[in-house]
Amino acid sequence: MEEKKRDQIAGLLIGQGFLLVLILIGMLIAGSHATRVYAASINVDDQGTDSPTCGSPDTPCRTIPYALANRVVAGDTIFVWAGTFTETITLRAGVIISGAGTADTFIDGEGVRGPMVTATGSTIDPSTVLRGVTVRGGTATNGGGIYIADAASPLIENCEVSGNVATSSGGGLYVFQTNALTLRDTVVMSNTAARQGGGMYQTYVGGSRLDLFGGRFENNETTENNGGGLWIFGTVAMTGTEFINNRAAYRGGGFYQTGSTGRAEVTGALLEGNTANTFFGGGLGVEGTAVLSA
Repeated sequence: MEEKKRDQIAGLLIGQGFLLVLILIGMLIAGSHATRVYAASINVDDQGTDSPTCGSPDTPCRTIPYALANRVVAGDTIFVWAGTFTETITLRAGVIISGAGTADTFIDGEGVRGPMVTATGSTIDPSTVLRGVTVRGGTATNGGGIYIADAASPLIENCEVSGNVATSSGGGLYVFQTNALTLRDTVVMSNTAARQGGGMYQTYVGGSRLDLFGGRFENNETTENNGGGLWIFGTVAMTGTEFINNRAAYRGGGFYQTGSTGRAEVTGALLEGNTANTFFGGGLGVEGTAVLSA
């Protein structure tokens, strides 16, 4: 009996030891695949240096693309210091890019490159944010400043999009095959497109939706077609947005809404000094339903 009992105890200890080893191995395996669960802040300065360890306030990265590709995951924020960044960037899902303000942080195409900011794919949702920067001097076929496509819907807030050129549509912003987008307190100014949407162009199969909160469209122009400030196929809903001195070659100097099932929902907006050179709608041209309120 005693010998049998000793064998049982030994077997139990061996089993427990084996179980402990399995637990430790499991923990090591899990740890090797663990992802960071806290949000990090990565700093970018045009006087910094790109490296595998850059990003602290004392050792900032040099470029936004490097930080996006190598130093962040979803949930993180890239703080872009005051300066001029002559680089094109592609937004990353769930990452916030936050500048020092539109008077201090510039993403600049210098009139020779663009789009300056690109966002594509459905993983780019409103948790992906572009904030507090000026996007300027971009040039492209569509969307000299910002190009958004393929169901991407980042949040753009407290930005300025100015002095960009599209040889086709969407001088400042071009939004294609995206059914919803929000711009908050963003200025779209002095952009030019040959065809549609000097300031901004947005469309989606079946109709798109654009929500504007505050902000201003000013001095944008189409040289050949419609929508000096904005052209949209679908619904645009705006609250307190200003359209000032925009020009269209044909229709909708301030903005042009097309698509018979779409709407223009305008609350507390200002339309001033806009012109349509050939047809109707100096201030606005609407093919769907217009709902205007103070």
